[in-house]
Amino acid sequence: MKNRTVIGIICIALALIISFAVLPVVAGLMNRSTVVVRASKKINGGAMITADVLEKVSVGVKNLPEGVIKDTSEVLGKYAVGDMFPGDYVTSAKIKSEADGAADMLSRLEEGNLAVTVAVSSFAGGFSGQLSNGDLVRIMVVNKNGTVSPGALSAVRVITTVTKDAVLRDNSGVRGQEGEDIPVSIMFSVNPEQAALLFGYSAEASVCCAFLCHSGSPSEEKYLAEQKEWFENRSKEENNGGTGSGAQTSGNTQGSGGIISEAGAIIRGELPRIGDE
Repeated sequence: MKNRTVIGIICIALALIISFAVLPVVAGLMNRSTVVVRASKKINGGAMITADVLEKVSVGVKNLPEGVIKDTSEVLGKYAVGDMFPGDYVTSAKIKSEADGAADMLSRLEEGNLAVTVAVSSFAGGFSGQLSNGDLVRIMVVNKNGTVSPGALSAVRVITTVTKDAVLRDNSGVRGQEGEDIPVSIMFSVNPEQAALLFGYSAEASVCCAFLCHSGSPSEEKYLAEQKEWFENRSKEENNGGTGSGAQTSGNTQGSGGIISEAGAIIRGELPRIGDE
């Protein structure tokens, strides 16, 4: 009987300890808060982030998005990857260090590259007006003979899109909504061979864009490396056909000519369509 009394007292003591010591600690951990940075006003994609569009608020740590920013100094002077709305948490994935306005991208045009503008034949062909500056796209060529995806245009950089009133993506906001202009042409950053292909295709067929990734995406480098490898392999194949000391020069000329000849073959339907064996 005495042992039962002792055990009962111990159980009551443990219950009191749990109720008044352990549970408050657990509750405190669950309700722990932290200060994070949020958008206080709408921030347009590509815009520089300033202090007047930010706010710091205290929120619970539970279910916060990955990479949430807690110090405004990490955000100020950076640029928004896409549109942010009041109350949106600012995360590392939503900001970037470089501006991607058309003028900014043109000033950073890679040496040897050209900026070219190509008309899109349909709303869908321009990815329904949703392309952003800096995006990577794959060019698809469509005509009565079928659809092909030229290897030379497997990862092309979008500088900006332009509406029929010559309004650039930088200034036109989200497109595809009722009452808003949609882009009728796309400006690309390409090498000379790609430029010749794009002009040739757009004159004889419909040029469509298949979205690959936004600028700064983890997969961006992979797509660019694959495109670079395609040109390197093409150059090696063409150079192997040359002889003597002039092989390099001849190979380069043949390489450009070979790509242009392939463009003509695609337009005429002499190359296999996508999905053909």
